[in-house]
Amino acid sequence: MFKPIVVPIVALIFIIWLVEFVRKNSWPKSISRVGIILLGGVGTAMLIMLPIIRGGAWKYFWQEVVVFNSYYVAQYGYSLTNLFEYVKSFLLHWPFLAVLFIVFILIRPERWWFYLACLLAVLVSVYNVPFLAFGHYYIVLMPFLMMICGISFDALMSRHGGNHKTGLSIGILVSMIVVMLAPSQKLLFLSPRDLNLEIYTKHNPFVESRLVADKLAAISKPEDNVFVLGSESQIYSYSNRSSDIRFNVTFPLTLNTIKAKEYQEEVLNDLYKNNPRAIVLSLRPYSGLLGQTISEEFVKKSFSFIEKSYDLVGSYVWLDDRDGYWVDGPDTNPNDDVSLMLFVKKSL
Repeated sequence: MFKPIVVPIVALIFIIWLVEFVRKNSWPKSISRVGIILLGGVGTAMLIMLPIIRGGAWKYFWQEVVVFNSYYVAQYGYSLTNLFEYVKSFLLHWPFLAVLFIVFILIRPERWWFYLACLLAVLVSVYNVPFLAFGHYYIVLMPFLMMICGISFDALMSRHGGNHKTGLSIGILVSMIVVMLAPSQKLLFLSPRDLNLEIYTKHNPFVESRLVADKLAAISKPEDNVFVLGSESQIYSYSNRSSDIRFNVTFPLTLNTIKAKEYQEEVLNDLYKNNPRAIVLSLRPYSGLLGQTISEEFVKKSFSFIEKSYDLVGSYVWLDDRDGYWVDGPDTNPNDDVSLMLFVKKSL
């Protein structure tokens, strides 16, 4: 629900099915069948939404799914530049996709327009996604790209494979897979830790999160309220701790939207009211706090609250680009490359 990029493609497939169903059946039958389907869909949606509505969280649901996402999309603009960059990358690493796509256009198989329409609907959802930073959004493109390539490949083999169609198909497919995996070959055999560092580098505090979470669990109880001031929600999972503050990541606070100040004030008020047992502070620029478009006032107030009410337990410090270590609170050097800091509430 947080990233509803499938709406255009789901809507398109439903509309195409609806039009074809109505064409093939009488109006009474179409109305009754479609009515039953819509009733079932609405009923299922209501059952899913019932806990949210009964819990009084509807306005927050709407805010997250519709309002926030509209700002989230708008911040990246509506230029086609990023789409062209992704297409260039696809052609560079997977040139055979272009060949198969051209074949698809030339042979125009049955319902060719349907596959192209689906491809276009997906591109409408992801065309402005920043290049490389959010490449995972393009996963929704892959099923339709595979169908187009599969149809084209089968057509080529049927026409030119002759008596050796099976063996030739296997050989070509294996070769294509090797070509596809070649650019990422060094990533395939890395440990989870090294893979994290290779892709996200030390600027995203993933590798050190489990160690800090273990430290957090050691100074708190399962029922204690804690807070991660950053966008490292995995720490909650690793430590088996939870927060009473609505924002389990601070990234929404950093977007330049009309809601940003309201969100920041809400977090500060909840901090003052709930007084978490422990706070994890992320100092990394890509963690959705420092280095983002967040107000200096919020940073100053949150840091002041921590300094006044909490003691430093320790910090995770990076030694270089590959290795880091834990430093107990009193030994933390402000000049060190500090990633995550753990604070505990001062004793009365």
